[in-house]
Amino acid sequence: ADLLPWAAVGNRTEYVLSGLSLSAGPVWVSVRAQYPSGRAGTSSHRLVIDSTAPVPGTIQRLALPPLAPQCVANVSALELQWSGFEDRGSFVASYDFAVVPAGDAAEPDWEAVGRR
Repeated sequence: ADLLPWAAVGNRTEYVLSGLSLSAGPVWVSVRAQYPSGRAGTSSHRLVIDSTAPVPGTIQRLALPPLAPQCVANVSALELQWSGFEDRGSFVASYDFAVVPAGDAAEPDWEAVGRR
């Protein structure tokens, strides 16, 4: 059974579907063009509805600053590496990082570092 029945949208080439409540998993989105003769052409696209957050990974501090001591007086650069982040529903699309003072409860200003 269709999650949503076919809906006529006239000659529009875009449409916003709102108020949806789709469960996690794959769905097909289809668009059908109908001609005056009654014939139709249909195109479909598979989407994965992923409502779960990725599994957190780990962060390692590399050579900058040197690994010892753990407390440094001045840091002008940090070299970090992370691994183990995983999204079982689809994939990790990109990574962001933030550096905030310890004990700061505010939402950090995330900096994008790009795609995987």
